[in-house]
Amino acid sequence: MDYVMTGLVTLLKSFQKCTQVTTTDTEPCKTKDIWKWEQKYGVVMPQDMTEFYLAADGLKFRWNYQYSIDEARPVGMINIPRLADMIYINTSKSKSFLIQNLDNMALVCLVYKRKQPLTPKIYIFEIGTLKWRTIANSFTQYMQFSIAYLGLPYWQLKDPGYDQQGLEEFWIQLIRRNARNRAIFRKWGIRLTPI
Repeated sequence: MDYVMTGLVTLLKSFQKCTQVTTTDTEPCKTKDIWKWEQKYGVVMPQDMTEFYLAADGLKFRWNYQYSIDEARPVGMINIPRLADMIYINTSKSKSFLIQNLDNMALVCLVYKRKQPLTPKIYIFEIGTLKWRTIANSFTQYMQFSIAYLGLPYWQLKDPGYDQQGLEEFWIQLIRRNARNRAIFRKWGIRLTPI
């Protein structure tokens, strides 16, 4: 994970208008902490998630976009809670653990369905519609989507497998406005038309 996050930080820092790219380091969980968590909630943490928590107890990754000389705003964020801070949600059909609250519009959760307790998935619960839907089949896949979307706000509300035009349009506009970025992409063999 460190290698992937280092690569993401390096990529974002290569764009002139991406500023204050930061990750917060945390001490890793101990095996006994994960065992206690599993015993407390009566579930087995997926292997990929166990490996993540053995490397770091949570993740906070953020970056800003420099809109003008005087204005930089927070744009991207990837947030995985500390193991002790994960909120437990118990329903008749599942055991769920809150990964991220999207401004009270939706909740991203690791969900163990009672009929399939050994295959938890990442779901989003949309508060406005009161509906659950799968957004990733594993913790690793959720992290891959988080990184692919660079932690852009509310990416989880999109279906990651479809309609990526909004994400692509954002990055095309960001890159087109910056001559240095165009040179970087030319070096990679990507040609962008001027706006």
